[in-house]
Amino acid sequence: MNIKNRYIFNQMAVAKGWLIKTFLLLLLLFVACGEPDDMFGTIHGDDEEIELTINTLLPDGGISTRTAPTENITSITALAFDRNHELIKVQTSEVVQSTTTNTTGTFKVTVPQRTRRIHFIAKNNGEFTEITESDYGKTDVGLLVNRISSIQNSQDADGISNALHYWQMLDFDSAEDLKDLSDELQALDKKTDDGYQLPLIRNMAKITLNLQNGMTGHIAGILNYNTTGTIVPYLKDGNNYTFGYQTKTNHELPSTFVITSDVSNCSELGTVHYLFEEYDDVGDLIYVMCYIDNDGESGNEDTGHFYKVALVKPTFTGVEDKYYYVIRNQAYNINIVGKLDVTLGKTDYSDAVQNGKPINDSEKEQVHLDFEPDEVYMYIGESGTVTVKIPEGITDLQIGFPSERFDADGVIAKNTAGNNLENSIKTNGNIHISTYDVTGLSEIVLSMNLKSSIQDAISGMELQFIGSGEDKIVNDKLVVHVLKRDALNVTPTAVEIPRTKRNSFSVNVIIPSFDNYDGAYELTVNDKDKKYNITAPGTLVLQDTVYNVEKGQTYTFAFELREDGTAGDKHTIDFHLDTDYHDYDATTIVTLIDNVVHDQDYEIWVDVDNSKWTGIENSVEFFGYETTVDNGFDKNTTPPTGFRTDFYDTGANAHKQQAMVMGSDDSFTFTITGTEPRYLTLLVAADDGTSPSINLTGNLTNGKSWTTANSDDDESVPSNYNFGDGEIGSAGRLIRYELAPGTYTLKGSDATYLLYYMRLTRTKPEMTDVAQPLITDYELSWSGGAYADSIGKGLLKLSNTKYIIDQDNLTHTIAFNSYDNSLGTSLNLSTFSLNNVNLQVETNRYSFSSNDSNNYTPETHTSQYSNLTNNLNTYNGGNYELSGTINNPNYKYSDFYEKLHLEPVTYEVKNPIMPLLYNSMEAQRDPVKEFKSTDEAWAIGFGMPLTMPTSVVGTRIDIDIPNWTKYSGEGSDTGLGVHIEDSDSYYLLTQDDVNNENKIHPRPEWVYKIRWDANSVSANQKIVPELENTDANNNNDIYFSYKGTIAKRVEIPTPYTVVDNPLNISLDFYADVDGNGTIDNNGNNFNNLLLGTSRVYLKATLSGNVPSSGTVQLQGEFNSPYQWENANGAIHWDFSKNGVDKYSDDKDDIRYYGNDHNGTGLEFDIVTGKTEYLIDWVFVTGGKYSGSGDIQFTYRLSNNQGYTVTGDVGDNSPTFAFVNEPISNGQIQVATNGQSGTTASIPLYYGQNSSEEFTVDVTIPAGVTQLNIQADDFNVSRVNGNNIDTSKSITTTGGETMRLKFTLTNGSHTDKNSTITFSGNNNVSSATVNVDLSPRASESSGVTTIWNGWAQLNWADGINYLSTGYQIPVGSVVTLNFTTTTTGGSIKLHDVNGGANIIALPGRDYGNNDNLGIIPVNSGDTSFSFNVTNDIKVNYQNIDGYLNGLKINGENVILTSIVVSTSGSSPTETVLINDNFNNNTKPDWCDSGGGTTNFENGTLSFTATGTGANDYDNQIRFTGLSIVNGATYKLTFKIKSNVSDSEGLDIAFDDPSDNYSWCGAFSNKSLKLNASGNFTEVTLTATATKTINNARLFINLGHLGACTIEIDDLKLERTN
Repeated sequence: MNIKNRYIFNQMAVAKGWLIKTFLLLLLLFVACGEPDDMFGTIHGDDEEIELTINTLLPDGGISTRTAPTENITSITALAFDRNHELIKVQTSEVVQSTTTNTTGTFKVTVPQRTRRIHFIAKNNGEFTEITESDYGKTDVGLLVNRISSIQNSQDADGISNALHYWQMLDFDSAEDLKDLSDELQALDKKTDDGYQLPLIRNMAKITLNLQNGMTGHIAGILNYNTTGTIVPYLKDGNNYTFGYQTKTNHELPSTFVITSDVSNCSELGTVHYLFEEYDDVGDLIYVMCYIDNDGESGNEDTGHFYKVALVKPTFTGVEDKYYYVIRNQAYNINIVGKLDVTLGKTDYSDAVQNGKPINDSEKEQVHLDFEPDEVYMYIGESGTVTVKIPEGITDLQIGFPSERFDADGVIAKNTAGNNLENSIKTNGNIHISTYDVTGLSEIVLSMNLKSSIQDAISGMELQFIGSGEDKIVNDKLVVHVLKRDALNVTPTAVEIPRTKRNSFSVNVIIPSFDNYDGAYELTVNDKDKKYNITAPGTLVLQDTVYNVEKGQTYTFAFELREDGTAGDKHTIDFHLDTDYHDYDATTIVTLIDNVVHDQDYEIWVDVDNSKWTGIENSVEFFGYETTVDNGFDKNTTPPTGFRTDFYDTGANAHKQQAMVMGSDDSFTFTITGTEPRYLTLLVAADDGTSPSINLTGNLTNGKSWTTANSDDDESVPSNYNFGDGEIGSAGRLIRYELAPGTYTLKGSDATYLLYYMRLTRTKPEMTDVAQPLITDYELSWSGGAYADSIGKGLLKLSNTKYIIDQDNLTHTIAFNSYDNSLGTSLNLSTFSLNNVNLQVETNRYSFSSNDSNNYTPETHTSQYSNLTNNLNTYNGGNYELSGTINNPNYKYSDFYEKLHLEPVTYEVKNPIMPLLYNSMEAQRDPVKEFKSTDEAWAIGFGMPLTMPTSVVGTRIDIDIPNWTKYSGEGSDTGLGVHIEDSDSYYLLTQDDVNNENKIHPRPEWVYKIRWDANSVSANQKIVPELENTDANNNNDIYFSYKGTIAKRVEIPTPYTVVDNPLNISLDFYADVDGNGTIDNNGNNFNNLLLGTSRVYLKATLSGNVPSSGTVQLQGEFNSPYQWENANGAIHWDFSKNGVDKYSDDKDDIRYYGNDHNGTGLEFDIVTGKTEYLIDWVFVTGGKYSGSGDIQFTYRLSNNQGYTVTGDVGDNSPTFAFVNEPISNGQIQVATNGQSGTTASIPLYYGQNSSEEFTVDVTIPAGVTQLNIQADDFNVSRVNGNNIDTSKSITTTGGETMRLKFTLTNGSHTDKNSTITFSGNNNVSSATVNVDLSPRASESSGVTTIWNGWAQLNWADGINYLSTGYQIPVGSVVTLNFTTTTTGGSIKLHDVNGGANIIALPGRDYGNNDNLGIIPVNSGDTSFSFNVTNDIKVNYQNIDGYLNGLKINGENVILTSIVVSTSGSSPTETVLINDNFNNNTKPDWCDSGGGTTNFENGTLSFTATGTGANDYDNQIRFTGLSIVNGATYKLTFKIKSNVSDSEGLDIAFDDPSDNYSWCGAFSNKSLKLNASGNFTEVTLTATATKTINNARLFINLGHLGACTIEIDDLKLERTN
């Protein structure tokens, strides 16, 4: 057996009864029938408990085969739950079989009166004992969700029998409701002559192989079947579960289940086999392996073959709807009615499994890769591996993986020997795709290495695997989770405690806070040696071995030794923090020692709530705090001025909120025992305005006290320095001392200070000092820019805090100076190597909403960069804040600190203007290095940087260009925003544009151009622009940058080349106006073009000095601005070039260039030997078009590369005009269901075995070229004779009416309203069709609706056919239901094979040849029926066993449904009410409101005393009715009134659970009463609009005033 594990969540399927599903195999026939198994009963009760005596109808499972169990229920377990659905009673009762039949019996259970739900569970051939009294108080969700039964494999006959379970559930509103189950049982809709029943639902499905015509065989094995199933059916929505068996969706499968296959012959499984529920999707298709002998010669085994059968539906709309799900309590029949083609089978079972193709499925067989493990968990910075098992027959395999997370070689496949496989790699968008040849390989090993830039965890990343072979495919995904591994911060990490019982210690666990993560933080504390009692903080509760902790918090855990130990023993306490994305670990090692008083680490801090010290165990006592003040010490909770927010010590940083004011009255005395030194850590700060010092006495180097040496006199202070020379400031200071064993006293000084925290440890903690450097202590440089040469550096230092840097200079180098360093003087620092650099860059940018807008937004971008080296990339213009760290500094306090943190310094970087040469005044042109005689223009451009200060945007910049000759010819001499002051002076400032609107200038990233007079050019000419340095215009910080030189004045050489015999481009426009392939306009004025039809060509012919390669560019200009909506701006240039519908050719030589594809830029590549280049358009409108009015523009093409452009007169500037534009916006019209206009509505009833569709006539106004359809629940096709366009987006020439067909998709069988929207381009107004989707009412046995909808058939429209592929067997009756016009109509029947083979019914005269097959329909006819017999002829041949579908056309007929009856059944009549009131007793189901109801003289009498405020205030009601959506109901009664009624009565069903909304009306003011004093007989009908079990039938009488109404012989019945 080959087992494949797969985890699936939240998938759905459908179930109903033992509903028979049958699959069509080549020569197979399918049928459907019901086979319900039910249980029912009556109820008795008392005050405390209710006894239920239940009559049972035991399941009859049919014939037992080798693996199909004999179904036998001997007991039933009732699980009673209260209103909170908590278990209150378990009772198992024996089922007593009837003496007359083995399929009936009774059992009794007793449940408490507070029972509100009962689950009934039975186990086949045994007793259900999994839930007992020990489970009382648990919820049914906790007990039943994911409760499973399982089998080993398909041969496990005993396992299948034991895994089979049965279930049902009842809910109750009250104890009274519990005593009378009639409504609950009625809701289950199972009824026999003995009353309503309680149906039990199996948890397995059944597959049966039916062989006919003498064939023999058996089921030989199953592929891709589930070995695990839930006992109880339920659905899951988020975290909510709903129990119940239903037919609209499938049930939830177990959270984990195993898919397996019988890869070797299972011998004989019999002809009946049971399976668990499963999704038979394209990911894991189920196949039934059948051994079939066509001749039935059981003695000759060689004549039989093995065949592979898929669970394919008879009809389906696509692959997703193609295969049956395997659903509990449903039966699936495989009916073999004719001999099979033995070439489709295999004589060997394994051969059939591996190589056999499903005989009823033409699709390639989808197989699967196996991944070991199923899901990969890998860590950042570490490799991940997975073994991929490749099915036989797969030869090519593609692996797709995200390029943002892997380099191209980040995912590599290897063979089992560890060698890399050859592959080809391509990158498609953000996906790398590796392709491998895996021919002959059964497995490969995949190695995965993330990019080094990946620093954050990733959940659920997917790798895609797509493979193929000759007849097999794979399409699988591998889920990869990337976790981050790091160390958790705990203190202490090592501790010693006395070895005797009850000694204890504490550990602080600091929970980190991860950015952008709000999920759960789960902490596990593991005493690996099981030596300690663990006490968590009071706020934490242990749940399933973990604590749910909060990010950023510190938790203290206490550990108490359980038993005496041995000195020297070491114990391990593990701490593990787990989130969805992180694994953080830490360990504390505990060493047992001989009992020594107070030999541990000690830690104290000021209590949050009181003026006292607190800390870890024994610490307060150890430090021995004393004071001479009666009320204790003064507590300070206000930080002093400048107090730091962060200190580089975890313990101190966690306790900096409150301090003790340490004065001369305060002291601590403590003793260090043993022989090893200890380390004292203090967090202190000066109180505002004080200059304190440390006063510590004890076993010191001078024997009495800490040294008071003046630090100013020493290059390095001693290790017993008292920090008393003003070094304890209000910012705070961490101090660490190394203390030898002995007794110490810490006292306050005369100048008080704040003591926040004190700790004594056996291990030496790392300490960080803090210093404030100057900006001059750093050397800052930039390098690497494109404009820097070997001389220039692209850098100008204006001051120590301000630099001008080329915008593209990217590498920023930071060094800490060793000369003239302020810290060298103040701290005697001699170590200047930075170990890391922290940088914050704040960039201010100004983003304009568009080029044409003055609206701009100042944007501040702040980036934080931590732990970087001193070479920093990609930082540029902005405000910088720089800090750093020096490890192991050699300076004054070296004995006290291992690190020196440098506080931030700030500086500013600005970017210069970049002047460059250009050969065109157009925007979006690249700069050039020289001028040519063929250039369009010679100009200098001043490029603004991306980052511009606020003071510069929109502020005047003055530029002088001495000895400059400005261009004075035709065309532009300056760009927008450039103002001319005199011949040498210019300035940039706000300026009116062509629309006379003031546009702010200068602005970021714009290039401001000034054109030069070409006649003034000489060989050694230079342009020397110069910035005026004027404070008033804020120009002091504005500079030019050219080739590495940043200055106010730069020199720009202007090399000049004369081009001889330039390339000539000859342009020729011509057009195919009618779009028929004929060129009919070779002129230059195209004033008769048609939108969406005419094809316009442009041919460019090259001559002269044609280079062998290169790119030719053409610049397009128009006689109107692009934004004009009725000129060139009306055209969608991209869509026009690509063509519409029939013009799908995208092989033009000429293409667009530039960011705006609006005709302003064309280009093509020169190909050696080729001189002619083409582009063509079919012009369509775009979003800027107004929707109506003329479109006309002139299109001029030129070249700015120095090439000449020639052609016939006007060929380089033709005029285009279009003659079929809409004259108004227009309105789309729709027509369906007899309605027409801008909106229409239609009801549509859906069922399991039918297709539902309808047609809509859509009228599109002229000028609309695109019809867009939004129809989420339907497949849409355009019906036009036999041609169908299945696109939902339809091209139209406008001014036409098209008929569209809408077919309901299988996934949209939902009771709801669905809206279809029709919209178009050119501002046409939209139209809608509202579809009321409802389930069709239950149909009688043997009656199947195969088509339902609204389809209008008319010969004249050429829109004729309605088609259904449902195969109709001989013996059926087919009924066509329709409506006709007043003149009548006709229909014509065909089968669906070939084109249109006419169905000739026996005995019907079809008339002459012109009318062959036409069946006349008279006015008023609503249906046509015919019997399906073998005498029917199709294509002049008698049919053989069935009609191959129906294809129907006709005239003046609107078809509404096609119904097939296989047994001649007629609609079932169900009586809901039938009472003549002769017993003069009020029935339970009768009620009233507002008046008095009496039952006397054999009638129902209702008396009202006045008019109601509402019509329903006086009302007769009949309650508790079960109605079915779509069913028709007939109401008959006699009525007598003492008043006349001109308004009319409302009589209808309503729904009490839905605000008494109506759900089917018999009379909507149509029935009027008279006061004749005699009974009037009334017959009314209504169609129910929903399915409910508590409907009311009401008669409203509030408008009648005072009256008496009598009713007799009341009967309500369902007629279909």
